[in-house]
Amino acid sequence: MWSVIVPVKLLADAKSRLHVEHGRSDLALAFFHDVLAAVLGAEPISHIVVVGDDPAVQAMVHQVADPRIDLVSQGPTPGLNPAIRHAAAQLPSQSRVAVIASDLPCLNSATLTMVLDHASTHPRAFVTDAQGIGTTMLCQTDQTPIEPAFGTRSRARHRQLGYRELPVAATDLTNSSVQERWARARRDVDTAVDLWDAERLGVGSATQRILRGPSTAPFQRLLTAGGDSTDGGIEAVTEDGSRLVIPQGVIEASPFRHLRPGQRVLAVIDDGLVTRIGLTGQLIAKRT
Repeated sequence: MWSVIVPVKLLADAKSRLHVEHGRSDLALAFFHDVLAAVLGAEPISHIVVVGDDPAVQAMVHQVADPRIDLVSQGPTPGLNPAIRHAAAQLPSQSRVAVIASDLPCLNSATLTMVLDHASTHPRAFVTDAQGIGTTMLCQTDQTPIEPAFGTRSRARHRQLGYRELPVAATDLTNSSVQERWARARRDVDTAVDLWDAERLGVGSATQRILRGPSTAPFQRLLTAGGDSTDGGIEAVTEDGSRLVIPQGVIEASPFRHLRPGQRVLAVIDDGLVTRIGLTGQLIAKRT
């Protein structure tokens, strides 16, 4: 079984090169949602560590409430690679470890299972990105400390550190289904062209909802019920009587710092999770 680390940047700093009509932070959160869904559905994974200090990311993890997920902070040293090392140091010493980028909206559970199956036969392995320069996944089965080298030209740096590039020559890349899965594993999104290619391959449900635009966004009206949840959020009821929790992180990121019992708000609901609250105009503006 594998332990998976998913590092997530602060959303306000994410995807600075992604110049599209949709909000960059909205897309970055949707990418993470789809990666997390793929990880949760992959059979070889027993433990998931999300590294992130962003309130919206933390709120999403709390709402998923899967016992396999641990949420850890960035750690004392800034930067992606120190954050990964900080998370890896908290794993059991016998763990197989995989680091998965949070900007892979095409990733699904079948693809991830295939990658981990291939990685299990190598002490160290990695998957390069679609450009052939960076890295989307880093896998390690030996007991040495993980050595992440994400960043500029990370493909070359990981190869120098002894990581084997996947897929290896023995992989049957003549099979169109296999080709598509490796394309999904490599398709990170940094630019509008990357996003177009991701749409061509097929993105996950959260990213699909963002790309459809505001006309089909899943807005619902909520009535706050007043009961506090265990994570500091507040309970709410939908118009059809369903009970939900508005997480503390979502409240802090909204115009409503102090919600009162009986107050009505408009919410974006994503797979049964409240991901944003606000006024009608504010929520539509966030989508454009």
